[in-house]
Amino acid sequence: MSHKTETIIRPSHQITLEQFWQLANDTRLETEYLTAQNLQYLQTAPIEVIRQICLQYRYFVRDYPNNLSILIAKLPYGKLKSLMAQILAEELGSGQFQKTHLTLWDNFLVVLKI
Repeated sequence: MSHKTETIIRPSHQITLEQFWQLANDTRLETEYLTAQNLQYLQTAPIEVIRQICLQYRYFVRDYPNNLSILIAKLPYGKLKSLMAQILAEELGSGQFQKTHLTLWDNFLVVLKI
């Protein structure tokens, strides 16, 4: 990987893009580990607990595109901004409302009778 001089400005300090991607990778690995632990609990959790978790998660699904768009607006043009825009488009169904993640999640909740 080539060393880039471009930096991402954070309120307290600056990091290089290489450091950012390393942080993103480390965070992903930690999240995968925590997710695996939580999924073990869900295998034996009562259905009412699962329903409550699914309902609470809906708020994340609903708000994520708005939060992501704020991030995109603040990023400089480049690889990260393009990647985040692609993720946002997928969250919003790539132009097809019936395929937005919120619509898909709501359909899932209906199946669970929530």
